[in-house]
Amino acid sequence: MPIYEFRCNRCGHEFEELVGWRDVEEGKVQCPNCGSREVERRLSLFAVPSTTSRSSDFSCAPTG
Repeated sequence: MPIYEFRCNRCGHEFEELVGWRDVEEGKVQCPNCGSREVERRLSLFAVPSTTSRSSDFSCAPTG
């Protein structure tokens, strides 16, 4: 089951929930803060660590 990010339209609480896509589509997700089912799924961003780059490869200093 994937982890989805949600925002409650009633109280504004943002939370993550481990749910099946069917529960999301059928509106079965509840806000843990206020219990409302008026939630919207948020765009989830993710990062994949690179095995070829090192933190020393990056600099904020100007070049040239």
